[in-house]
Amino acid sequence: MPDKHAIDTGLRYVHNDMCYPAIVVIGQLISALKDGLCDPDHTSIMLFQTCGACRATNYLSVLRQALKHAGFPQVPVFAIHGLKEETDSFHMGRGMLVDAIKAAVYGDTLMNVRNRMMPYELTKGSTKALFDKWMERAKEELVRGSFFRFQKNIKAMVREFDHLPIDEQLWKPKVGIVGEILVKYHPVANNHIEKVLMDEGAEVVMPDFVDFFLYSGYDAIAKRKLLAGSYKEEVFGKMFIKILEFFRRPMKKALKESRHFTPPHSIYETAEMASRHVSLGNMAGEGWFLTGEMVKLIDSGVPNVVCLQPFGCLPNHITGKGVMHELRNTYKGANITAIDCDAGSSEVNQLNRLKLMLAVAKERGPKQEKQEHNDAVMNR
Repeated sequence: MPDKHAIDTGLRYVHNDMCYPAIVVIGQLISALKDGLCDPDHTSIMLFQTCGACRATNYLSVLRQALKHAGFPQVPVFAIHGLKEETDSFHMGRGMLVDAIKAAVYGDTLMNVRNRMMPYELTKGSTKALFDKWMERAKEELVRGSFFRFQKNIKAMVREFDHLPIDEQLWKPKVGIVGEILVKYHPVANNHIEKVLMDEGAEVVMPDFVDFFLYSGYDAIAKRKLLAGSYKEEVFGKMFIKILEFFRRPMKKALKESRHFTPPHSIYETAEMASRHVSLGNMAGEGWFLTGEMVKLIDSGVPNVVCLQPFGCLPNHITGKGVMHELRNTYKGANITAIDCDAGSSEVNQLNRLKLMLAVAKERGPKQEKQEHNDAVMNR
């Protein structure tokens, strides 16, 4: 993982009018070259595009320009499944795509079980030790494994975490984290928000990484229904969702059969929840999916939500900040706060906002939180 030095590098080679995630990503890549982690004469960069009304569509051209100014004009940049007009495009083979999906499911499973058990562990460090053990096993399976072993690993992983000794009587406020995809998961970009919340006495609930790609697949269905999407694209979107859900099936089954964990919602459920408040035609950036994640968390008994807003991310401000008033009015007890993420953002300001939100959550207590959740379910 990079440090603040990488973000400073991004600011040096990217115009500060670009969105914060672009500065982080490009700074991280150029720092790797400058620090000698890669040989620039034998290095290529693969980068995803969002291919829509989002600045991430321009990352390739911005990165290529930044590499020239940084003294690495020889490093080629390829789009992964890029726009039709993007000539330098890299396409994943079947084996690589399967490994990428399995890795994402492993990551989501480990993230969920770790965050659920760590705040309540009886033996300090036991959750991290188990996490490290299964991280190594997951890596090993990806290199020399099979789908059968993948299933077996997921089942055993959830079972071992489920039997970890914890304080069953201890209550801590659950806090969900949503926002633009990079700042949501990137600890340097979000100033290690998971650790900060845990240190402040919260249980962190992170939505699954795979859900974002399911959202991308569902967009083809929404385009066909609401806009000018084709039947062919809708079929491919549904097939893509089925493939991802096939690999998530062992995880969902294991979490459903456990005592302490909850399986993730399907993208169709998330879309239905989001459609109560915004149009599914909001597809730029995180679009309707961001609203759906907030509703999903509140609906699952996580009324405290942190929405991370990176500088320059217009879609995030519309379907994130823009719907907070509506959600507070709809769901009694919804405790939502927006945290701005920027290279110049004050960590003290971020921490103060988190402390204020947690103070409200702790004052409410477990009984009132449960009652409000039951009321929300009844109203629905």
